[in-house]
Amino acid sequence: MALDKLVLRSVVGGLLMGHGLQKLNGSFGGPGLDGTEKMMKGLGMYPPEYHARAVALSETIGGGLTALGFLSPLGPAMIMGTMAVAIQKVHLKNGLWAHKQGYEFNLTLIAASFALAADGPGLLSIDWMLRKQRKGLGWALAAAAAAGGAAAVVLRVADRMAPSSADTADGVADEAPVTSAKHESDRPTPDLSVEGHSGHDHSGHDHSDHDHSDHDHSDHDHSEENGSDQDHSHDSGAYNS
Repeated sequence: MALDKLVLRSVVGGLLMGHGLQKLNGSFGGPGLDGTEKMMKGLGMYPPEYHARAVALSETIGGGLTALGFLSPLGPAMIMGTMAVAIQKVHLKNGLWAHKQGYEFNLTLIAASFALAADGPGLLSIDWMLRKQRKGLGWALAAAAAAGGAAAVVLRVADRMAPSSADTADGVADEAPVTSAKHESDRPTPDLSVEGHSGHDHSGHDHSDHDHSDHDHSDHDHSEENGSDQDHSHDSGAYNS
């Protein structure tokens, strides 16, 4: 049957290709590479930029090859490997069922990909047109083994490249003196003006000579009027702005 395989390939491969494009360039409302890098870092996949590109390309290329029925069973193997990593890093701790963020959906994709690798892409495929179909249990087991090996390597690289707790502690220790210095610089300097004034001898000052009677307060009135005029000019400027 050619149609049933075409439907299975199109759905499984097309959905995975869509997921890959979400991660690769933000298609279909996806996070793009920047968001995928942050996600990889949150999952402890180091270096995150490498793993972000790896998962985006694996889903995009693997899904596309599966949907087209080209170079089988390479496409199904890439899907199985990607899903194996996702189960290990994200879903395994949540159990099987999808409503608890379990690995139900991932396991379904692995089973479908294994079936496609075993049964071949079918008549309506590029491999059939090129007379290059590879199918059978042996090819399916080889694809599953390759997927498992690739997933193990990816997880191993992530663990080896993850920063150690000692490095994190050193980073915190290095920042501590800077913070201390900042707090030191924020401390107010002592006001020595009090001591300076305390040493002045005010006993010799004769305040009796000051005659305040001759002061003309009219000047003060004019200055207040001028100040009020300046205030009005500032206010008009504020309104004009």
